[in-house]
Amino acid sequence: VECLARWHHSRYGYISPDNFISIIEQNDLINDFTRNILKKSVRQLDLWLQQGLDLKISVNVSMANLDRFNLPEIYQEAVQNSNVPIERVILEITEGKLGKDFAQSLDILTRIRLKGFGLSIDDFGTGYASMETLKYMPFTELKIDRIFAHNATQDPATRVILEKKKKSI
Repeated sequence: VECLARWHHSRYGYISPDNFISIIEQNDLINDFTRNILKKSVRQLDLWLQQGLDLKISVNVSMANLDRFNLPEIYQEAVQNSNVPIERVILEITEGKLGKDFAQSLDILTRIRLKGFGLSIDDFGTGYASMETLKYMPFTELKIDRIFAHNATQDPATRVILEKKKKSI
């Protein structure tokens, strides 16, 4: 289950995350915002697990969050205060923004994985990551960009990349 921030304003109606996340980041509120989304998501997952549903959750993490070396501990604490196994929580980062301070990001992401979180790279194919970069990333899932995957039905070259082919030796 992907946990997404949505804002339904009483006066202005639906406000897209594209319109409010950047403001939250610019005002240095993204760390508190993400921690709160993670806590709410974990509480909901706890309820679902108690109902017998076998689910995991995925929570988006802004690259702006990756400026805090204690981030893995902050996220671990947010989950530890629940009955949810940490392995059921996947933190999702957008590949398009991986290029900024790669060494620091890699350090923090590796420690997040060591805590037991899953790590998803979203929108692969839209940004900085290459196959070379991927071999260093401790990801557990790779989400290929929708536009790339969508074109596979019309574009034979794209389809070949995505299809699993048997090779005879």
